[in-house]
Amino acid sequence: MGGPLDGKVVVVMGAGAGYGRAVARTLGRAGATILAADRDPDLAEDTAAAIREDGGWGEGFAVEPCDGRGVRAMASATVQHLGRIDACVVAPLPPPPGSLVDATDERWHAFLEEALIAPQVAIQACVREMLAGRHPGDIILVAPPEEPGASAMVRANVLALARWWAADLASTAIHVEALEPRPDPAPASLHAFVAVACVGIDAEGVSALFAAGAI
Repeated sequence: MGGPLDGKVVVVMGAGAGYGRAVARTLGRAGATILAADRDPDLAEDTAAAIREDGGWGEGFAVEPCDGRGVRAMASATVQHLGRIDACVVAPLPPPPGSLVDATDERWHAFLEEALIAPQVAIQACVREMLAGRHPGDIILVAPPEEPGASAMVRANVLALARWWAADLASTAIHVEALEPRPDPAPASLHAFVAVACVGIDAEGVSALFAAGAI
């Protein structure tokens, strides 16, 4: 379809709904080739289909975000079929655990896995492929708005993980950045498009998606 991101291959984790879906569609409209990854195969394919309807190229991929083997296989398959990974976008938005007093062990563990483990698994898999192929790219984490509770924990982890990975990859050409949703009247880079894509997904909208089981 052509566009400022024409030729870029981007893996978007959690692309089935919320920030991930908004990012995937926005980057697809800008010309990027999108691998829309989500644990729900129907949501992953729905996002990919929407990208194709917009005139872009999108393919859905179902994978458990904390399954290291599965995520590594996804990253490897992306390189095999598309030649490289130019960027990996991680937009962690786990449902809040609710009352800490009433939270069950199972729900708390699931929250921690989604908030703390899944981003690391995705980044590691894509970075390994970038390094192996000598094709440096971008690692972009989306930091949720600064709010109390579960969002604050996710935000703190995103910012800390971005700094950690940036330091770890300082000797390489791979760029790592944590982005906050923010308006930009004339986005001219992949990073700006990601930030702009998230502006329309507000906390109330995300809560509604959680309630509907879409995230």
